[in-house]
Amino acid sequence: MNRPVEDVTENVLSLQSKVEILEKENKSLKEKCCGLDGYKRRWNLRVAGIPERERENVKIVVIEVFRSLSPLSAEKLQDMVDIAHRLGPKSGNSNRRRIIVQFLS
Repeated sequence: MNRPVEDVTENVLSLQSKVEILEKENKSLKEKCCGLDGYKRRWNLRVAGIPERERENVKIVVIEVFRSLSPLSAEKLQDMVDIAHRLGPKSGNSNRRRIIVQFLS
């Protein structure tokens, strides 16, 4: 009758050991993900003050602004800008939500 209790105790100890290993691995992976997120955000630029229009293509709007700032790199801009979108929900109070732009390089 003692054997089943010993088996259960062994199983519990084994599972506790596995949980500790998984907790350490989980912590390590979380730290790595945070580092990668931070690295990815290095390629972002926040733009403010551009008026918002209905059904606008934000990427095209941003490329046009950049084109006016740097005419020499105008032909490369389409390939350099990966993603561009407005930040936050649309509200009736403001028609100038900031834009976040992510570059490929």
